[in-house]
Amino acid sequence: MRKSVYEQEPENRPRTRPPGHSDEGNGRDQEHHDRPDDDYRDERGQGRRRRDRDLTALDKQRCEFEGNKKESDYYAGIEKALTERSKQFDDTLVLYENNRTAAEPALKTARNAIEDLLKKLRCISGCDRELLDAAWNEVLVRVEKCSAANGGPCLDDDCEFDDDVCDVDLAELRSREATYTARVVAAEAKFDELIKEPALLTARIVALTAEVAAVAKDLAADPPADPELTYIKALVAEYHAERDQIWAGFAYPNAYEDCLRTCQRCSIRGRRVLTRIVGEIAVQQCKAAKRLARCIALKAHLATETKKEADELRERDEWRKKQEESAP
Repeated sequence: MRKSVYEQEPENRPRTRPPGHSDEGNGRDQEHHDRPDDDYRDERGQGRRRRDRDLTALDKQRCEFEGNKKESDYYAGIEKALTERSKQFDDTLVLYENNRTAAEPALKTARNAIEDLLKKLRCISGCDRELLDAAWNEVLVRVEKCSAANGGPCLDDDCEFDDDVCDVDLAELRSREATYTARVVAAEAKFDELIKEPALLTARIVALTAEVAAVAKDLAADPPADPELTYIKALVAEYHAERDQIWAGFAYPNAYEDCLRTCQRCSIRGRRVLTRIVGEIAVQQCKAAKRLARCIALKAHLATETKKEADELRERDEWRKKQEESAP
């Protein structure tokens, strides 16, 4: 129920001196009176009316507290994962550098072995190498299309998130929350995928070494294996030994670090903005609920509220008359 004007919070009470007068004599009261977002406006015969009559200052404070609590709960739910990813970021970069350095000699050996095998296979009769090369090139074109459709090894996101939630309505906030959450989840999933790369790199080197050994075994078999199939296997091994394949698209160690860092940056930035959005959504939902509750109470006590409104208007009219009489 609405209180008498002089029982309201101090910031909502009428002024006790005419506009333009202040203790400092600098006209601050006049500036306050002229602001369009003042709680009341002076209109002859109406007094200073509250803009947001359905929410009290205490309502707003409670809703702000609810928003702060929601932000705290949201951060508590993601803090452990953020901390863990920060540690994984540092550890993974060191591990990747070490594994890549250790893989270089084995990769060089495998490439030299493949080159020797292809030279020997090209000297063996019994297979149409020109036809096999053409078929292999056609397959490579299809593989490249598949790779392009699946995207590159890095996250495709600029990591920019709008953190301004002032004067943003609830529908827009919910839309941002859904969009930003999807982007952040994608960044974190990509991060979780990338931190497996050091182990996968080592596994690819081991697999390549075994693949080359299998081709060499087929070539040395007695009786000899199918020469066409052996030649194709050598071409496949050569493909697996290429930089884009063995390094998974990361031409240099710095490229891998940049991709991992982008994922981490998107995660941190996005979660920070989402924390604010979640809090603001809670504030607006709280205010909407309190407005609804006050509307229900108002409709249940229309006569009482009308009488209080009349008393308030009468009280303000008397106050204005006194101010006009005391004005110079």
